[in-house]
Amino acid sequence: MKISKSHYDRLYQRRLWLTNRIEAKEKTGWETQYDESERDALAAALAVLEVDITPDPGEGWRIAEGDDWKDVRCERWSENHRAWVRRAVAATGIPFNPVDHYRIPVDPAPTYPPVPEGWRELGGDEEIKEGDRYCFTSEWKEVCNNIGSLRGRFDYPHIRRIEPTYRPFASAEEFDAESHRIVVNIGTGTRRRIDHYSDKGCMGMSWEMAHRKWRFLDDGSPFGVEVKP
Repeated sequence: MKISKSHYDRLYQRRLWLTNRIEAKEKTGWETQYDESERDALAAALAVLEVDITPDPGEGWRIAEGDDWKDVRCERWSENHRAWVRRAVAATGIPFNPVDHYRIPVDPAPTYPPVPEGWRELGGDEEIKEGDRYCFTSEWKEVCNNIGSLRGRFDYPHIRRIEPTYRPFASAEEFDAESHRIVVNIGTGTRRRIDHYSDKGCMGMSWEMAHRKWRFLDDGSPFGVEVKP
């Protein structure tokens, strides 16, 4: 039979206390209400009991097991502090050390804030990249560890900024609002201002060809119209 260490310690202290009282009676001859039967019963019980060294997880918590290591809320038992401590950020997403004890809340996993506009959530088979963000508690933070790991190793979400996509201009009217901007040739670096254009294209080439050859100088964006999701 296994009992907790705290329970075992209470029984042990009781036996020790009885032993001291009984030995004092034998040495002094003083009368005492304590007899050897309880002491001997405790000694016999302590000899066969097994101590479960697993620390008490506490109310609202349970001892972690299996894939619980993916839960970011997991805490580790620290023998040095004799207390439960949060796992380091670098340790999240790494299976448990078999010699340590861990706990997680009994409650279901927390809900996370909505994905910000212009971002998307990573799938489990996608690698985490620099610039991605994760939700460790209640806010999105930029990743600083685990770059190159698969998102599926973690039990909390990661998001990535959606890179905008562009299409060629479709008409002169569509280009009117951008006609004041300087463009740069992607291959040669030559800069120029578009001084004539029509519905078919600009500067003697089609809008499709211009889209492939040029970028806007001021912000480096492609020569075209951003496609909204």
